[in-house]
Amino acid sequence: MFGFMKGNNTAILLPWAGKEPIYSYIKRNLDSEGKLPQMYEDLPDSDEYYEDSQIRWAAGAMDGVFGHHTGADDKSDKVLGISKLIRQQVAKPSNSTRRNTYLALMDDGLLGYIDPLLEHLRKMSDLNPRVLYEEARWFASEGAHRGVVKMGIALLGLFNCERDEELLMTLGKSEEFTLYVSVAMRNGFSDYNQKLFELAKCVHGWGKIHLVERLEANTDEIKGWLLRHGCNNSIMPEYLAYTCAVNGELDKALRAAYIDRELYEGAGVIISALISGGPAEDIDDYDNSMQLIACFLLNAAAKCSTPEDLLVIFDIKGFLEQDEEKWEKRMAAGWSKNTRADCLEVCKNIISKNDWTEKVLIDICSADNVKKYCAVRAANMLGIDIWQRLFEDLAAKPLEGILYYELVKTDDKERMQQLITFAEDNLPLEDIATGPGNEIGLGPGFQANNCLDLILQGLERFEGMGVSLVLAGLKSPVIRNRNMAINVLEKWGRKSWPEGITKALTELSEAEPDDDVRERIEELLKNST
Repeated sequence: MFGFMKGNNTAILLPWAGKEPIYSYIKRNLDSEGKLPQMYEDLPDSDEYYEDSQIRWAAGAMDGVFGHHTGADDKSDKVLGISKLIRQQVAKPSNSTRRNTYLALMDDGLLGYIDPLLEHLRKMSDLNPRVLYEEARWFASEGAHRGVVKMGIALLGLFNCERDEELLMTLGKSEEFTLYVSVAMRNGFSDYNQKLFELAKCVHGWGKIHLVERLEANTDEIKGWLLRHGCNNSIMPEYLAYTCAVNGELDKALRAAYIDRELYEGAGVIISALISGGPAEDIDDYDNSMQLIACFLLNAAAKCSTPEDLLVIFDIKGFLEQDEEKWEKRMAAGWSKNTRADCLEVCKNIISKNDWTEKVLIDICSADNVKKYCAVRAANMLGIDIWQRLFEDLAAKPLEGILYYELVKTDDKERMQQLITFAEDNLPLEDIATGPGNEIGLGPGFQANNCLDLILQGLERFEGMGVSLVLAGLKSPVIRNRNMAINVLEKWGRKSWPEGITKALTELSEAEPDDDVRERIEELLKNST
């Protein structure tokens, strides 16, 4: 590990000195299946990387969001600056030249200029390929900052990098680097598609999205995996539903004489995501949507057996019951009136089975959160009253946001008062009400603030109730809490304000650091006089 270097008789600290390389960190934290557990997704450079930011992106999220939802900016100055540093580093490899490039890469943002940079480097005939490769590998294997590692991976993609398979596969198991590894492998591996497939089975978030989008479904094994496991991810299944359905030939697979349980469940995930739509193509973009829905329901009549399965049926039913204007276009695209009616009848028959209540109540008590919350959604769709069961869960999970989200939906004053009393006794209101600040309030340290938000949304419908929670929200450093509390007071109207609210608002208007919130407070006070 490097430490200090001498320059003009002055010791200069190397930015990687004393820090564990990210590659080493990932490698030593892989589990027995070769995956990086979620607890280790926050990389060692995070505190330094997010030092001036209130938002911590999930692994790979920044590159994923900007890559999918923003256009490219002109980064020609950045390209020229970095390429000049790399030329100097390759011409005179030393800690001094390496340090200069390293410092320039530490701010990340590589996705915005990597393609033109690589193209520019390809045209630089004076770069020594052997030295460039060695420096690229050093960045990837020894870099302690994510931007540096990403650059190393990208540069390795300029070469036949099959000899670096272990290095790249290891780095690719962190969602932060999966995109860069996939591109490098595509450029520098002869069997890149098989390696992408192996890597896709080891990631679950943005990394999985990038890999599935780039994966060629050229074998039955890959097609089968796409349909059974390819769509489900921790970001949004909607990103991958169309890709998996088309490349996996879902409508064809559902016409088989036998459908295994994994295929049925995977198809359900894909179909629900296609119906939901969103950031990618949806059900109306799929050429064989009528056959897809009809074949799935033919299997569902016998296979729909869990609350999670039932939610897919509700999604299909909602799709079939959409307004006629949408259906006129679908009929013109190949749907038939009779098939639509038959499919709707199958959905209604499945939903009307008399054993759903029992299954829902069993899964609501499950320790498996996916089962539990699918059961909650199914109960809401079926009209099953589960309020008391969820309220009882709060005793064990007083900071479980999803419980508050469901419980505040009640219109019953007695139930709402139960929830308010519980929150007053169990939420750390004194710790929340430390005074206004500019906190965004995201992350594990703000669970109580999130719960307070959810209760405040419910209080809008209950005039004069939960005043202590409103006051805590007004004094919270989290901007969202204060806005939610102001929403409550706006809905209640001045006549319903209990004693102490006007004074609290006046004090807050003097201390409020956010201009928009202060303006809302002043408007509220002006309209209440």
